[in-house]
Amino acid sequence: MKSILVTSIVSLALVSCQKETKSNQTDSTLTTTDTITSTIPEVETETYRYVAIDGSNTNVTFTDTEPNDLITVKSAQLTLTVPKAQELGDRDIYREGDIEIVKTGDSLYITQGTNVIELKKAQGQD
Repeated sequence: MKSILVTSIVSLALVSCQKETKSNQTDSTLTTTDTITSTIPEVETETYRYVAIDGSNTNVTFTDTEPNDLITVKSAQLTLTVPKAQELGDRDIYREGDIEIVKTGDSLYITQGTNVIELKKAQGQD
């Protein structure tokens, strides 16, 4: 009888210890927050109308992106897109292959081989 009583007390003690351990458990759920950073560069474009000496019109678009700035010269016959090679004071020089475009103030000088085309910004183009 004594052994049954001791066994019962030990059993109750074990059961109560297990219940207490379960109630003292903490929530170990891990919460994470993901941050997505955009690496797409901001693109800024400006388009102006330029006029050649013969009176023909040309649209010129300056595109500012990191790390390359571009100039696009679009006329009825062709479209040139040339990256900026360097900046010298008030002159921007765009170069690709044998094509060089120099922007000085309101003027553009397009050189290809021995041919030079001068363009001036049309009046009213800010």
